[in-house]
Amino acid sequence: MAFIFLDYIFGAFLVTFAYFLKQKKSPTLPVPPGPQGLPIIGNALQIPKERTWLVYADWAKKYGDLTHLTAFGQHLIIVNTRSAARELLEKRNASYSGRVHMTFAGELIGWKKSVAMVEGPRHTQTRRMAQPFMSLSSVRAQYGDGMTCEAHRLLQNLLDCPDKWMEHYRSSAGAFIMLTTYGTQPGKERDALVDEAKSVVYHFSVAATPGNWMVDFLPFLKHVPSWVPGFGFNATAKTWHDELEHLVNSPFDRVKTLMSRHRMTPCIASRLLENNPDFESEMLIRWLCGSLFAAGADTTVGALACFTLAMTNFPAAQRIAQTELDAIVGRDRLPAFHDLDHAPYVHALVKEVLRWGIIVPMGFPHRLAAQEDDVYQGWRIPANTLLMPNSWAIPVFGFGGRVCLGQHVAYATLLIQIASILATFDICGVIGKDGKQIAPGNVGFSTGVVTHPDPFQTVLRPRSREAMELIQAANAFE
Repeated sequence: MAFIFLDYIFGAFLVTFAYFLKQKKSPTLPVPPGPQGLPIIGNALQIPKERTWLVYADWAKKYGDLTHLTAFGQHLIIVNTRSAARELLEKRNASYSGRVHMTFAGELIGWKKSVAMVEGPRHTQTRRMAQPFMSLSSVRAQYGDGMTCEAHRLLQNLLDCPDKWMEHYRSSAGAFIMLTTYGTQPGKERDALVDEAKSVVYHFSVAATPGNWMVDFLPFLKHVPSWVPGFGFNATAKTWHDELEHLVNSPFDRVKTLMSRHRMTPCIASRLLENNPDFESEMLIRWLCGSLFAAGADTTVGALACFTLAMTNFPAAQRIAQTELDAIVGRDRLPAFHDLDHAPYVHALVKEVLRWGIIVPMGFPHRLAAQEDDVYQGWRIPANTLLMPNSWAIPVFGFGGRVCLGQHVAYATLLIQIASILATFDICGVIGKDGKQIAPGNVGFSTGVVTHPDPFQTVLRPRSREAMELIQAANAFE
């Protein structure tokens, strides 16, 4: 034990020594402005743990396009404007496509193998393999019918038990992504995996939130036994690692088994395996599919919740969208993807929901992977700096070579779900004692990498008896 303790003391000494070495350098250009930190630890105690995007947006009013922070010698820059994000993360994508090394989430739990964290040639190969199957036209052509059927099942669940709309959204979102990614049909196995995905994504959100884990700043702490008071994070990481591995491997291995028996429903996993049969590609595909499933299930739920909140608060926008759908589709059938090619307002509504209720408010950190410092508008960006775009302030699906691979799957899923709900249901506020509807107004959002609106009250009711009959008829034949 004495030797282990000396190792920790020596590690702390090295961190301190490295910090002072950095401070002795006198670069020509200054780093971007930011809040004043403390010696050695920098701004580690100032990095917010809750609703970070709001704190960073407030800092942006004082510090401008870029806000500079440090934590134990690691530089972190918050990108606050679209112009800065485009210049650094898109135009200079080759320099800024690196990822942060997260000791807790990436190394101890295992997320470093996911699409969000993989780097270098493996990152390039993953995107090259996936892109032909992930374009909007490909998604609609290959999975549009299945997505439409799942939307009809969602309508039936909302009709049967409208009070549990959030549960139905979660079940439907998981069903959509399981169908497109793994070809998994309804059943107990799929429901269990959807529940497991909810837990995995929540744990990832906690694990990847900056400032939550001291081991991310002092990686040598990962060697401290979990039985030492205050160091139980290793045991937590082991539990979450096993949970993640099961979620990634279980549905993927099922696809391989069904393919070997020639009984596989075509899906993203099967098509990728058919085109890339070698073992190295298989490992990349395994984690690509696992990443799509875990991320897609939870982010879609959050977006649907934001849609419901928006429609409850802004009924006039809901009426305009319903009028457009009635004119294009009529009232005697349910919307299909080809109808939505002629529904510009519905498209605009979906995009506004994604902007208004941003689900991933802080984009994943990009790392300046170049060996030399960079310069932006007279500010020096030190090599190995982490750049974190405040997506809440500049809502997008990512930047440059890190644009979300599943963005078209997510958008197509939301489009058909939202159009189907608008065509058949009215979303209203609860009725108060005075007989008037009560809008939820401004509600808070949960904290984490992926956020959802805090619980609120709303009412979903069928627009007409004809709408109820359409829902029942659609599900009778599917």
